[in-house]
Amino acid sequence: MPRTILPWSDTLSTAPVKEPVSLADAKRNSDVDDDHRDVDFERWISAARKKVEHDARLYLINQTRVRTLDCVPSDRVITLYRPLSSVTSGQYKDTNDATQTYDAANYTVDTARGAIIRDATASWPLVGDSPNVMTVTYVAGHGTEPEDVPEAAIGAMHLLIAHWYEHRLPSSSDEMKALPYAYDALIHELRGGEYP
Repeated sequence: MPRTILPWSDTLSTAPVKEPVSLADAKRNSDVDDDHRDVDFERWISAARKKVEHDARLYLINQTRVRTLDCVPSDRVITLYRPLSSVTSGQYKDTNDATQTYDAANYTVDTARGAIIRDATASWPLVGDSPNVMTVTYVAGHGTEPEDVPEAAIGAMHLLIAHWYEHRLPSSSDEMKALPYAYDALIHELRGGEYP
C-alpha cells in the first residue's frame, strides 16, 4: 500500500516540564504502595499522556511544537494542534533559500480554533522550491500545571496506566486485553464527540 506523504510535519521542540499525573497518583489509582515498579510507572505515565494526546488530537500540558510546511497554504489558514496557547514565530525560506521572519502584523492567531489566519490584505511570502519552506513555532497545551488539564484526560490516563500495570506480562497474544470501554468514552468527550 503506498504511503501518503503529508505536505507538513509537526515536531516537538520543548517537552512539557511536568506530567499531568504524578507518580503517587498513578500508583494509588492502581492500588500499588511499594516502589518496585516506579520506573515502569514513570514510563507508563509518559506513554499514557502521549496516547491520550494522539487519540484526542490535543496536547495536555504546554509544550513547544514546530510545524513545518513544504509550501505556502492555498488559503489564508494554517491549522495547528490545539489547544493553541501562543505562536512564537513564523519563518520562511525566500527564493534565495535564506531564512526570513514572516511579520506577525500579517496574521491573527486564533487560539479558539487553533489556527493562524492571514489577514485579507496581506499575502503569503514568496518562497523557494526546496522542502520545509515555512515553519511555525508555537505553544500548545491546556497550561503548565496538572490542574489545568481536563478531568477527562486525567481519567483516560489513569485507565491506561492501570490497564498496562494489570496486563504487563501477557504470556501469549491471545491474552492481550482490550482497553476499557471507559477510555473510548473519555476520548470521545475530549474530541467533542468524534472518536474513534
